[in-house]
Amino acid sequence: MEKLLEKQDNTRFGYDYKREGRAKRPESFEVMLRKFNREIQQIGLLTEVKKRKYFAKDMSRTMRRQIAKVKSARRKVKRGY
Repeated sequence: MEKLLEKQDNTRFGYDYKREGRAKRPESFEVMLRKFNREIQQIGLLTEVKKRKYFAKDMSRTMRRQIAKVKSARRKVKRGY
């Protein structure tokens, strides 16, 4: 099977994956779409894009713990515990 995805280093996220649109035998659009989705999941491209959607600065461990304590306290008050 020929290489379906090619990696190029000239894009915004560092990688550009191209999918060959032709099939060797006649396939329906749904089958080709399922194959494409499976390949994207195997590469991990979708998870990478979702991760980069919102930029968040790195916080220290203590800051994360303080924020978690405040959130849990608000939840307890809201739920009436």
